[in-house]
Amino acid sequence: MNVETVNVIIAIQDIEKKAGMMRYEANQMLKKAEGMELAAKSLREEFKTAIEIYESRMKN
Repeated sequence: MNVETVNVIIAIQDIEKKAGMMRYEANQMLKKAEGMELAAKSLREEFKTAIEIYESRMKN
């Protein structure tokens, strides 16, 4: 194998490594986003319940 071939192989391996790292980071970000969505949904439900309680007390 000549030097150019080796350099190309090393470059390809570097690209694959970077792609793998980017995929991992993207998956971590996706998990974080999903967690944030669940937290927001939970807060929305809690707020809705609090409003319902408040409105029912105001009627009495």
